[in-house]
Amino acid sequence: MTAKAHVLNDIQKNTEEKAQATKQRNLNLVTTKKNTPSNFFYRVSDLAQLSKIGSSYLEDFKNGIKSFAITSTNYKASQQRTVLALASYFDHMFDMKILIISDSPDKGVFEEVMSAKKVEMTTIHGTNKKLEVNHFYHHFDLVDLNKLIGLTLTDKPSFDFEVIMDNVLKSYDIVFWDTPIINTHKNNSRIFSHAMSYFESLTIIVSPMVSKATDVNEIKAHFQSFGVNVKGVLFDVPETVKEEKVKRWANLE
Repeated sequence: MTAKAHVLNDIQKNTEEKAQATKQRNLNLVTTKKNTPSNFFYRVSDLAQLSKIGSSYLEDFKNGIKSFAITSTNYKASQQRTVLALASYFDHMFDMKILIISDSPDKGVFEEVMSAKKVEMTTIHGTNKKLEVNHFYHHFDLVDLNKLIGLTLTDKPSFDFEVIMDNVLKSYDIVFWDTPIINTHKNNSRIFSHAMSYFESLTIIVSPMVSKATDVNEIKAHFQSFGVNVKGVLFDVPETVKEEKVKRWANLE
């Protein structure tokens, strides 16, 4: 075996060992729930559907995936409902630390959650940076994506963001990303590409009566070009109305 082959073999072995360790660690997190579940769980309009969808994410979680991104064909309300519903599902089922990262944590569905927040400026281990973390009682935390990226925003190449993200992700068992809409992503790809490298799974919210296949394909192509694994699509019927006609983004009901 050549030296190069030995190196490749070692890399593959380390990758497999890391994946197995991650899988085992995540499986061990499935324990009895200690805290009272968030009442948001009971406000989801279709608990049976949530259970079905949640089970799919649970299987991915058991297989080592812990960072789930949600995007859409320009339906921000649906994204937030889905993220909050999934966070409530895992919060209801298991005792784990859950993080939501959103570019709009003070708007829409999250607005009510943030009204009950407890703010903490958390020092990120291994750095001199502090991140604003919004605690929703003992259920889950919310972080502003723009503030997270802003900690290391610079015109010069830097590994600072990787250091910060690695330390942030180590502090949580599961992470849900409420992503900016596709045009925001495209217009600021240099900024958001850092965050996208941490999307282990991407789900696209579509409206079966409004969304176009070309829109979905555009989103898939954009994220896949950055190496993001696309899990699939979720259909959201309430988003058949145009968002500009909605006074406030829809709640969980």
